[in-house]
Amino acid sequence: MKLLLDQYPSDRIPAKVADLFPRSTQVNTVGLDTADDDRQDGDFLARALTLGQLPQFIHGDLGNCSPARIVSALCTAHPVIQSSLPNSANPC
Repeated sequence: MKLLLDQYPSDRIPAKVADLFPRSTQVNTVGLDTADDDRQDGDFLARALTLGQLPQFIHGDLGNCSPARIVSALCTAHPVIQSSLPNSANPC
């Protein structure tokens, strides 16, 4: 499974969790950092209509913390995240 992270955490986070979440990136890397919420929602809808699967959302309410804390939280939560996917036997 891969993650699409918000634009505000460190851009080094995807590389630090790549073993558990390969091909993860941030919205600014794929050009969604300047899109308004309607545009982002529209992109997800277009993707769902084209590819047939809606993205899963994870809300991590960690407050103002270090990138290391975010990496730790993602790594700790990986089994729970993986098991909550509708088709966890066939990750993307």
